[in-house]
Amino acid sequence: MRIFDTHIHFPAGFFSGNGLDTNTCFRSLDALADQCSKLNIEKACLIGGPGMLNDWVLKAIHKFPDLFVGLAYLNVDEEKAEAVSRYREQGFKGLKFILPHKNYDDPSYYGIYAQAEAEGMISLFHTGIIGGSFDFLEMSGQPDDKIISKCRKSEQAIKTFKTSSLFMQPLTLDTISMQYPELKIIGAHMGYGLYDTACAVARWRRNVWFDISGGDVVRRHILKGAYIKREINVGKLTFGTDSSLKEMEREVHGWLTAFKDIGLSPEETDAILYENASHIFK
Repeated sequence: MRIFDTHIHFPAGFFSGNGLDTNTCFRSLDALADQCSKLNIEKACLIGGPGMLNDWVLKAIHKFPDLFVGLAYLNVDEEKAEAVSRYREQGFKGLKFILPHKNYDDPSYYGIYAQAEAEGMISLFHTGIIGGSFDFLEMSGQPDDKIISKCRKSEQAIKTFKTSSLFMQPLTLDTISMQYPELKIIGAHMGYGLYDTACAVARWRRNVWFDISGGDVVRRHILKGAYIKREINVGKLTFGTDSSLKEMEREVHGWLTAFKDIGLSPEETDAILYENASHIFK
């Protein structure tokens, strides 16, 4: 069993890119490399973000060039097409898009996508509902002051981006894929909450894939909906843990069990875990 993990945030979550301790980050990097070795993760995409996150991804891919592939976070509302070239020259193999001010397929972003296509930069888009700091499915009764306070912090962070889950629907990738057919596109979380649309886009667009990251919730939705092979070809899926270091093993074994339960062959399992991503990033 070999794995190409296409969704790892390093060295911290998207909103934690400032004030990072250098020694802690380097220890986290070594621990991540060790965990990848234990789980037979032969390749892994490290995703950047605001603040110092892109810089730390660069440090990681330079220290472990045979293991890590870097995806630079590009702010489509503040950066221009020239940033695509700059990131590629720095050593990034792709880009991460999330939290836009407008729909992903707004024409004002086309220059960035055109440059990404020209530069051969793989483009990973967050798709679906934006997660929060508290899962209300697990709540008993109504939220108390502690929960509300926790939520307000994440709500304010999201608010500063002037964004909405509405802008990140998987259907927007259909438009982009048609405008830029040589741009390799991965939609994260298989469109979390909008799985039917994600499957339909992947079914008809040769340059669109979706990752199955998102933890227990996304896994449960995908399995209960019986999407794999019925609505989306195994060749259109990539694997991603998108979890903390300690939860990576759970994600790997959770999906291995799921693939066995739904009757995937070893070849089909390998396609999702490794081969599809290897094809995309070749």
